[in-house]
Amino acid sequence: MYVGLKPPRSVFRSVASHLGRRILYVPIGQMDSGKMKRLRVVHVLDGHDKRDIAKDYIW
Repeated sequence: MYVGLKPPRSVFRSVASHLGRRILYVPIGQMDSGKMKRLRVVHVLDGHDKRDIAKDYIW
């Protein structure tokens, strides 16, 4: 998901497509403040055993 004032540049869409992913653009004005706070939270994978599943969540 990409939240911003403008849609992502075409180069990012090309990279995502090459990786078999899609970018979902959401204008920043459509997000409520509660959701914005949750999006800003960064979760760190705890432990080496989590690296096998990291590719399912981070790219």
